[in-house]
Amino acid sequence: MSARRLTFDISPIKRAFFVACNTICCQSSGMDDILQLSLLESYCLPILTYAASALSLKARQMAELNACWNSAFRKSFGFHRWESVRQFIHGLGRLDLIHIFMLRKSKFMCKTFQGSSTLMHNLLWCYMSSSGIDDMLCSFVFSGFSSVLKHIVHDFAASCDC
Repeated sequence: MSARRLTFDISPIKRAFFVACNTICCQSSGMDDILQLSLLESYCLPILTYAASALSLKARQMAELNACWNSAFRKSFGFHRWESVRQFIHGLGRLDLIHIFMLRKSKFMCKTFQGSSTLMHNLLWCYMSSSGIDDMLCSFVFSGFSSVLKHIVHDFAASCDC
């Protein structure tokens, strides 16, 4: 018997994100770009990251959602569709959506491990080891250094070409 994954359609998430994004961009067209980005992060990013720590998305779905978030940067800062915003995002000290998901999952695991029973510790350990999560990240989760996670994920995001 094989394990079956739940699948779902991310189209409603993308539609809701773009509705919110377009509304903010239209209403804040004369504002400073960083202020507009702050509004996008406050009101639109939660639409994309809702239940991020509990979801296991396919690579294609993650790429689609990441493209949505990149589009928000393009629209806010006036980039063309064919221009990459990856280095620009990292230059602002922000994370792309893939690494935001990684950070949220890691924080969720830290909080789950810190306040849980032995059963939850064992389940979390089994999940992390079967998911291929990085050993260094596992050690931080299990030692309780959740405050360091953002720096680890940000440094990883800045150093990789993903």
